[in-house]
Amino acid sequence: MKPFEKWMFLLLVVIGVALGAYRFIEWHREVVTEVSEETARQERERWEREVAQMQADLAALQRKEVRAEPEAPQAEPSEAYDRELFLPDRKDRASCEDLKHQVLTVFAYVETREYLPHPHLEQNVRGFYNAVMATLAQNPPIASELLLDFDALLQNVLHFYRVLGKKNVHVIRNLLAREDRNLEMILNVFFEYFRACEASRDEEIFVPPFAVQYEYAAFFLNTLGGRSYLFRRNSHLRILVTYYAVLVLHEANEKILNRHGIDIRPHLYRVIEEIEARTDLSLQKNYLGKLSSISKRYPALEGSFQERP
Repeated sequence: MKPFEKWMFLLLVVIGVALGAYRFIEWHREVVTEVSEETARQERERWEREVAQMQADLAALQRKEVRAEPEAPQAEPSEAYDRELFLPDRKDRASCEDLKHQVLTVFAYVETREYLPHPHLEQNVRGFYNAVMATLAQNPPIASELLLDFDALLQNVLHFYRVLGKKNVHVIRNLLAREDRNLEMILNVFFEYFRACEASRDEEIFVPPFAVQYEYAAFFLNTLGGRSYLFRRNSHLRILVTYYAVLVLHEANEKILNRHGIDIRPHLYRVIEEIEARTDLSLQKNYLGKLSSISKRYPALEGSFQERP
């Protein structure tokens, strides 16, 4: 074979090998792509099935909870108690001692109600309150669910049952149902007492540290567990808890203690609209006045229902 023919032969061999390699690479890439897409599809379908199963399990667990713990029997609304228990409508804040007197009067009032003694209440009302509040303060919920697994998420949904136990929860639900008519005034007294009196300053009445108040406010506003709890309660209790949670979140912003970085604006303007629509709130004017003052500190979200005159 002549040298020229040899070089042509080698060139053809090289070209053939290159073409073969190219075709092999293209084929391999197509196979890998098909396998990757199939793997991704299978993974996506698996996650969709797991999410659907988690949602079904959560719904079943909530139904089981409701069946296991029926709502406290609806009673006739209790009569409005002594007007001296109400916070005075004034610009200056009441002193810690004044508010402590009102809180003690609330305890005394509750102990005279016809639904007590409760079979699960093994101490006086003040002792029960102190024990419950101390337990909740020592075991705060998880206020950010972004990184929770399914088991932790369920624990958050069942936080109060898990921390307080069935008997204590039953007592609390019974009290809330019986005192629904007076709930606004009772919550107002306690909230102002928490603001006026420092945590652990008063050994007679437990005051949760502000950090604990913030964690529970974040829990109710910002988590599936907290929101699902509120939506299982009546709308009267839900709107009041949301209102006070917003006040605590605003205070956290003022103190630069909003460590979860929760945007107050959607919660703030939503609770304003809900309170405006209510006709059964005796302190509605006070709530709206305070919320309106707070809203001036936060710019509205452009292009949303939060834009207000």
